[in-house]
Amino acid sequence: MKKAMVFGAGISGVGAKKLLEHLNYNVILVDDKLGVSSEDGKKLLGDIELFIKSPGVPYNELVLEAKKNQIKVIDEIELCYEYMVQYNVNSKIVAITGTNGKTTTTTKITELLQYCGYRAEYAGNIGKSFAELLLEQKELDYIVLELSSFQLENLIEFKPFISMVINLTPDHLVRYSNVDEYYDTKFNICKNQGEKEYFILNTDCEEVVKRLNLIPTNKIEISVKSKKDCYVENGKLYWREEEVLETDKLSLKGRHNLENILFIVSTGKLCGIESEKIREFLYHTKTLEHR
Repeated sequence: MKKAMVFGAGISGVGAKKLLEHLNYNVILVDDKLGVSSEDGKKLLGDIELFIKSPGVPYNELVLEAKKNQIKVIDEIELCYEYMVQYNVNSKIVAITGTNGKTTTTTKITELLQYCGYRAEYAGNIGKSFAELLLEQKELDYIVLELSSFQLENLIEFKPFISMVINLTPDHLVRYSNVDEYYDTKFNICKNQGEKEYFILNTDCEEVVKRLNLIPTNKIEISVKSKKDCYVENGKLYWREEEVLETDKLSLKGRHNLENILFIVSTGKLCGIESEKIREFLYHTKTLEHR
């Protein structure tokens, strides 16, 4: 039987363990509080073929030893993507990262897709793990993933249909050697995208614009300040030359939400949704309770 090691017993690690067991792996769960200790884990690496590192756990001696032994080290997001490719799971992925606004954007994109009749669910950094969602629902049209920088560190083939980096401000600087390393890690979200995929580019965020060289796919530009693919002008929001909605009628108020809404509208249009449906949804949707 194939053997795998999962390091970290949080939502992501437990989801990865379930998916690996579904794939007939014998799984060793390493967690210094809830499973085999990382010190003991080093002694068990001998016949491990696959090592899944949970996003919250550090790059300690166990992870470094696994890499030294040339064991494939990935995260749960990559594991799930490779599973989708291998088993022809055809759900399209919308992947969202950034420092602020991820949860609102992820939730509302999912709700818009559901409102328009698509089978869509969110996972990743909110709700359930990507792995658990795949095990529970195999017939989704869209999977909308909120991803932290930690979840983007060990990607190899992961390729979403639409990706976005909402904005960038300093964060997680204990984990990274400097702020540029943190910002650059966010762009792993799009590194494998090609001519059939899209990256939604916030041209109002200087740190995002600085990293155009990290975006290898079609760019959909958005702005609340100037005329782009999706933009705001004189109280109206436009998709290219088409007026989509009046901003004062939006149920989500505030400048930060207007930025989020540009991402939501652009995603809707790339998914083939009519402006009327987008407008109906955004005039009546409710704010997130914890916001």
